[in-house]
Amino acid sequence: RLLTFPFQQVAVLEAVAALCIYPSELRCGPVGTIYFTKGEARLRPGSSLDRIENFAALMLRHRSCTCHIDAHALGSRAQQREVSVARAHAVVNALIERGVKAEALKAVSWGDKVVHAAGWALGSYEARRAELYFTLDGVQLPPRPAYYETTCESPVELWFNPYSAQADGEQGC
Repeated sequence: RLLTFPFQQVAVLEAVAALCIYPSELRCGPVGTIYFTKGEARLRPGSSLDRIENFAALMLRHRSCTCHIDAHALGSRAQQREVSVARAHAVVNALIERGVKAEALKAVSWGDKVVHAAGWALGSYEARRAELYFTLDGVQLPPRPAYYETTCESPVELWFNPYSAQADGEQGC
């Protein structure tokens, strides 16, 4: 039996897959990843900024598409939380600055809660990331990697006011 997808879902999946080129992403399946400088929420120049541009263009082209952002960081417990929250905000703000509506975005902060389950090397660029997933008509594109299901801890969800690019507050889990 053949699986069928609406044309718009295929277009979104193809666009996201074309942007997933890093070896760490290929190991776990296609993931839209944005990388950051060590210990900061500053987007790495080059490919990460290009990806933000491309992801924003994708969302502007497919207006019913929503985006889920999982942000990660290493360091002390307090530093992980602060940096991964700031990384989630950086991605959200960058997308909003490029015309994406805030209500189409959901961001969560994981700190280092997924690093071991994902098999990322401690201190490597792999752990200094935010991963983006797009949902269109109830289908998540690309599918979220299984390593999120293997962690027993919950992320910190960030709530955004759709009338500003700033977070309203955080809800701890």
